[in-house]
Amino acid sequence: MLEKRLAVFGLAAATIGGLATPHLAAQYAPAPDTYSVTQLNSLMGTAMIQRIWRDGSKAVIDISTPSDQPGGKATRVRTIYNLAAHTTVSWDPTSAAPECGQGKYSGDWGDPFAASVEMNAELLSKATPSGTETVNGVSAKVFAADMGAQGKVKVWLEPKYGLTMKAELTAPNTAPRVVVQTQTLSFAKPPAGTFAEPAGCGATPVAVPSADDEQIAAATGEPASNFT
Repeated sequence: MLEKRLAVFGLAAATIGGLATPHLAAQYAPAPDTYSVTQLNSLMGTAMIQRIWRDGSKAVIDISTPSDQPGGKATRVRTIYNLAAHTTVSWDPTSAAPECGQGKYSGDWGDPFAASVEMNAELLSKATPSGTETVNGVSAKVFAADMGAQGKVKVWLEPKYGLTMKAELTAPNTAPRVVVQTQTLSFAKPPAGTFAEPAGCGATPVAVPSADDEQIAAATGEPASNFT
């Protein structure tokens, strides 16, 4: 599937630190280190809402995934990233007494600006500029690409940093489908409370998979242990 190809490509690009994309990265300013971003992402099927806040060496990713069962409860995970120490703390913010998982990560942590540039590198090498359109209040450059038998892709990119404001896939003989959309974007400093752990978090540490393992599992649908 084209969706899986793009998702796996994005993961691979992040893993190698963007070595395959210097020409594309050079077109954009370095990613900001203070921002708030909300994105809807359905590349792998079920649409999830991802909220990301960053203030220097601190970042938070809050992911809400709807249940695939009618009337089922959505799954929500909130993770604080210490970008200097490469450590994480995760919990379910909907729980009255959340248990915290503490872990470590290496490489990419999920910066949406870096991920956009890396994921779109292969696509933009084949894309044609298609003007400018406004997406949720942000003026974005539009690119369209024909991926042959896999269908067509259209992306809307924020012009300064290359953030994906919207991505649309059209598989053969199907209607266009929006798979990524940035709903909110702010470069204001997030409130300090955004990066606070729940009370008692350090008292009940629980081992969790690394961020790298979670990204591999999300992109491939298989445990990270299945890959070398």
